Amino acid sequence: MAFICEDSPEKGGCSTILDPKTRERLHLREKPTLTEVIAHLKAVIAYFDSSKPPSTSWIGSSCKEIYDFIESLFKPGEPPLDLTQLKNVPCIWNGKTFLKVDSVATTWKIKEGPYLYTTPPHVAANQKFSAALGIREKFEDRDAIRVLEMMKAEFKEEPVSDSCKELITELMLIFDDISQDQVKKPNSAIYLLDTLRLATNLHYNDAQWMDMDTEYSQVNSKLSRTLATKLGVRLVRSKRLDHFVSKRKHHFGVSFGKHDKLTRTSYETIQLTLPILPF
Repeated sequence: MAFICEDSPEKGGCSTILDPKTRERLHLREKPTLTEVIAHLKAVIAYFDSSKPPSTSWIGSSCKEIYDFIESLFKPGEPPLDLTQLKNVPCIWNGKTFLKVDSVATTWKIKEGPYLYTTPPHVAANQKFSAALGIREKFEDRDAIRVLEMMKAEFKEEPVSDSCKELITELMLIFDDISQDQVKKPNSAIYLLDTLRLATNLHYNDAQWMDMDTEYSQVNSKLSRTLATKLGVRLVRSKRLDHFVSKRKHHFGVSFGKHDKLTRTSYETIQLTLPILPF
């Protein structure tokens, strides 16, 4: 099956020469090599321009044919194919654009991003191809931190988009599974109302009955108390208690000055009043 390029992408962009005699005259092999197919995929990727998207139906059909063909090259009992040529290439077509491998996972809930995406069905169906690419089942804490840093760089102090609000909630669930020593507190931005702040500058409201000071910037209400403390978020109750003690510390801890004398006097008084009790 030899791939050729046609003049008009609207007609499919890629096709095959099925007639054996024609292939023989043109000295074409029946099947292309893996290197040739990857080069063809890269040509399709290079043709796509996200700023001026053409009709993309042919891209989807071409990519599906390429993915299916690579899947067919995997043979039982043989080592998996080497797809390192695609490691840092946005080679996964999701119907709108090409994505890098580290931007997709099979169990991710948000299909169309932003930043992180569900593995497209036409890629997930080719399990050997997906495994060779290195597509993971789920995202990890490093992915969540990376995306939060990207969002912070994009939005700065401006409100985040509605699509990002759903994304941030899902990112918080990733952090739920990690241990305290895995959390990178200085780099962890948490969703606060409609903007992003560093976790260490935020507070978790663990005292709903208390009147909140406006100076306390609160984290997303969907964040659990356990996760908040993991990420270095201050608890409101602790903050208020520290404030209360600092304001009144001069009223507490003042030395009696007569502890020893008072103790001795009390002892003698008890002896005189209750002489029958042994001391």
